Amino acid sequence: MTIDWRRFVILALAVAPACEKGPETTEPTAATAPADEHPCDSAATVLLGTLQHGEFESLAEHTSDPLTHDLSRTEFEDLAAIVQWLGPLQSREVENTDDTFGGGQRWYALRFDKGSPVELEVSIAPSGKLVGFEFSGKGYAEAERGVLAEPWREFKVYDFHFLGDEGNRLPPGEPITGRRVDYEIVVGGIEAMLGAHHLSVEKLVLDGSGNTVFAEPIEFDTKFEEDAMGVPRGTVRGYVEVPGAGSWKMELRITDENAHRDIEYEQEFETK
Repeated sequence: MTIDWRRFVILALAVAPACEKGPETTEPTAATAPADEHPCDSAATVLLGTLQHGEFESLAEHTSDPLTHDLSRTEFEDLAAIVQWLGPLQSREVENTDDTFGGGQRWYALRFDKGSPVELEVSIAPSGKLVGFEFSGKGYAEAERGVLAEPWREFKVYDFHFLGDEGNRLPPGEPITGRRVDYEIVVGGIEAMLGAHHLSVEKLVLDGSGNTVFAEPIEFDTKFEEDAMGVPRGTVRGYVEVPGAGSWKMELRITDENAHRDIEYEQEFETK
């Protein structure tokens, strides 16, 4: 199996000013930026600092779509784990800038205690909030081999939502109206780097006594497009049906025929 490691995302420690070398910082991630600092530099500092400290909510305050939509807590925790392997950031150099893209786009060369140079691309909205980022380069591949191994190699669920009548995401635990129950699930993993996948999805719904009230095997092809972080993941929408009002458990058995990986995922829900 050949995987394009260059498109996978890795994250790093809080960023120092361009070309500056120094020890690891322990300053708060929301430190005030110099007045003459480029907005991309400020966004990169927030991005890397919040990942260093595991502050998912803080990062969410500084993002806009598509990044706000794409970055789930599960993925954030996976990405933040790489920071510990890279060690303190030693230098950052600006390689290129494009201020014609939205609020700006900038490319950096980063040096850490471990590994080879890492490339970082940051994109921001006119408001200064992050709309996308991507890491690449030899140092990225080294960090992947050094840290990710099993957690990211596993084909798994990144996000799940039940959907309302207009396709909007319902708050967790909210009862669903009617007998048709729509959902959206996001799956991925290192195997998703191959792009094309053949997924088979078996859908079951059980009542409170464990009896099957709905069963449907479906097979379809899908391509995992890159999200705002350069990571291909697959978003699959589907639905199940229930006899009426009550409490139920949905079981999804997802098989990636190309990567030879299986997922079993469960969600309990209520209908009214």
